[in-house]
Amino acid sequence: MNTRLKLGRFQTEQNLEGKIWRRAAELQLEYFQEKLTEAQMVDKNATAEVVSYHRSKSIDLPVIKYTMPNRGLTVYVRNNYYNFAVTVESDIPIIGLTNIGHNEHSCYYEGFDRGGIPVYKETESIIGGGDNMSFLCGNFDSVFRDLML
Repeated sequence: MNTRLKLGRFQTEQNLEGKIWRRAAELQLEYFQEKLTEAQMVDKNATAEVVSYHRSKSIDLPVIKYTMPNRGLTVYVRNNYYNFAVTVESDIPIIGLTNIGHNEHSCYYEGFDRGGIPVYKETESIIGGGDNMSFLCGNFDSVFRDLML
């Protein structure tokens, strides 16, 4: 099963004439589609959709929600050219994530407030064993790979 990333109301065609970063939204959507394909190798029911957006370099960029029901995992992510902001909600404990930095300032999670996406100041363990966390990272590939293991 290879489901496409659901765009919802997100506009990839913006008034971009003369803007240096004009392909940024399209490139990010292509990247996030690749991550969905990887997720579907582990959870065939994995889905992804644009749930919000944020503005960076005068371009609207997506905030993505990945849902992996067979793994009890939901991941929200955005990229603002400098780093990735990530919120993970998991039914099981999250262990082994490296190269992440917790940040107490929700201002670094652009687009999360617009989409009603939670930002956790600390890892919140859930009764029954799950974890919720938010963090910033420079390399989403390694984080996503670790979450898929």
